[in-house]
Amino acid sequence: MTARLNRIAAAGTGTDYRRVRFADGCMITVEAGPDAVEFTEVATWPGLTVPRTEAWQHEDAVDLFLTCQDVEGGRLFLDVPVTAVRELIEEHGGEHADQDADLPPVRHTFGPRAAASYPVFLSGQQIGQVTRHDEYWTVPSHAEHGRILEFDDIDEAATHLVHEADIAAGRTTRPVPEPTPPSAEQALRGELAVHGVTPHRDEEVFIGGDRTSWLVVGLADGAFPDMEQEPYLLVLMQDPTDGDEVSVDRPVRAVNRWSTVIGTGDPTETTHRDIPGGSFPGRATAALAAYIAQWRRNPFAVRSAAIARLTQR
Repeated sequence: MTARLNRIAAAGTGTDYRRVRFADGCMITVEAGPDAVEFTEVATWPGLTVPRTEAWQHEDAVDLFLTCQDVEGGRLFLDVPVTAVRELIEEHGGEHADQDADLPPVRHTFGPRAAASYPVFLSGQQIGQVTRHDEYWTVPSHAEHGRILEFDDIDEAATHLVHEADIAAGRTTRPVPEPTPPSAEQALRGELAVHGVTPHRDEEVFIGGDRTSWLVVGLADGAFPDMEQEPYLLVLMQDPTDGDEVSVDRPVRAVNRWSTVIGTGDPTETTHRDIPGGSFPGRATAALAAYIAQWRRNPFAVRSAAIARLTQR
C-alpha cells in the first residue's frame, strides 16, 4: 500500500521534494535523506488533515505554496516518523495507482508566517498547547494563575509546559536546569565529523565590528580554501521571516533554515559566479551534513543539479 513511500524513504529525496498521491486523491510532498526513519519535511496539500498525535506535533507556521501545480495552501510538518506517514497513507486507502511520474519535481515557497497553535504531548497525552504571536511563542502558566508567558523558541515554551505538568503530578518540586544546547556551528561540526569533513569559520569582520555568520567547506581539509581559485561551499543560517542571516554562534531555532552557496573558484567571466545550493530546515543538520559530504565527493554533479534547478524557475 505504500511502495512509493518506502522507496523514497530508502533512497532519499536529494534536494528536491517527492510527491505521494493517495488512493482517495489527497497528496503530500516529503523530503528526507537516504535510509530515513523520519522525513525532515512533510507538506500536506489542501484538504488533507493529519492526526493530532505526537508524531505530527512539529508544525512550521508558514503559508505554503506548492509550485508544481500552482497549489496554494497546505501545512508543513517537520521531523515526522516514516511510520506515521505510512499509517496516514494506509488510512486513505493506500497509494494511488497513478503517481503522475512525468510531472516535474515539486518546489515549495513560503509566504508570511501564520499565527497558529500546536499541541504539546507528555507520555502520549496532550498537556497543553503553545501559540505563536509574531516572533514569540506563548503558553498560559497554571502555576502563575493563568499569566501568559512568552518564549523565543517553541521548544522552550513546550519544555515549560512539561515542567508544570511534572510539578502538578508531584514528579518534581523545583526547576531542573536544562543542559545548554550546542550552537548551530557545534551541531553541524558534529554531524560533519561523521563524514570526515571539517568546515572553516569565516573570520571576516564587517564595519562596526559585526562578524559574518557562515562556514566554508573546501574540497579537502586543511588550509582555508582560496575562494578565488578553488571550488568551495558556503553554509549559512537564515530566518525565513525576513531572510536575514542568523549567527551560527547560537543554537538553531525551529524557524531557522540552512542555506548553501556553491562557488566555482574559477576566475573567468563566464563561470565565476556563486549559485544557491541545497536548503534545509534548521533542525535537519544531519541532512545538511550529508549534502555537504556529497558535494565534496562530486562537486561538479552537485553544482550541475543546482544549475538545473535554477533554470526550471
